[in-house]
Amino acid sequence: MRTWIPRFLLAACLLGPACSSGPKYKIDDMLLADVAVSEKQGMLSAQNEINQAKEELNKAQSDLATAERDVSVADSELGQAKLEVSKAKADLELANGSKDLNRINQAKGKLTEVELARDVADAKYDWQKQRRRHAKALIEAAEEHINSASSRYEQEKARLAAAKGKQPDPKFNVGEFDQQANDARGKWDSARAYADKQNTEALQLEQQYNQLNQKLAMQRGMNNAQSNPPSGQQAYPPPSGQPSYPPPGGQQAYPPPSGQPSYPPPGGQQAYPPPSGQPSYPPPGGQGGYPPPGQPMYQPPPT
Repeated sequence: MRTWIPRFLLAACLLGPACSSGPKYKIDDMLLADVAVSEKQGMLSAQNEINQAKEELNKAQSDLATAERDVSVADSELGQAKLEVSKAKADLELANGSKDLNRINQAKGKLTEVELARDVADAKYDWQKQRRRHAKALIEAAEEHINSASSRYEQEKARLAAAKGKQPDPKFNVGEFDQQANDARGKWDSARAYADKQNTEALQLEQQYNQLNQKLAMQRGMNNAQSNPPSGQQAYPPPSGQPSYPPPGGQQAYPPPSGQPSYPPPGGQQAYPPPSGQPSYPPPGGQGGYPPPGQPMYQPPPT
């Protein structure tokens, strides 16, 4: 039995996206109204599948709305990240002009960070767009599932009608219903495969985004450590020729004037030499270093 569609309804289907073609071959449910429910298990199973497919469609449409919102947010974040890169480049140019090494190093670290943040935002944008493609593919798959289940429903009715000796149409042929169901199932399988492919690509892009996000977190940690060194230590090296970090435990951070030792001698001894002609380090155990000028090396105790 071939279903007749009025011209005005056909035009509405061609012009309006909400019209679904559905199965071409159909049988009126009233033809089988007198058949016991126990003999309609195939029909009931197909009806349940139709309801399940409709729920899949509702879920996919909800996912698409969420994906559309996330794409918009990611697009805005990418635009802001690009502005931050431009600002950081301008700051680096100013720092280079100042010849201040501390400022230049800070500007370079900031530029590296914001460029990586831009790459993260770009990866997130690509990922969200792929999620949107996946949601659209799920909608298409759900629609094909509905059509497949509907075609199976008509197939079950055709088989039951033939079993009961009912002739819905002079040209009635169960084989046409079988072919219709097989074709619809094939389209559904193809739509599911395409949706699975889109999902795989979305997962790959999500992984790339997460990897870049981890690199960004590491770069930010390095920049923070450089800008905020441990208490008492220098963030950047001192002027040329000076040590970059203070020496161990309470010793001098910078060398003394020219000609003096850079670090104090061991345990309580002199950090700097005495006046000209005197020893730089005292001898052991409180003894005198050398006799005063003009005195013998050994002086007997006074009598």
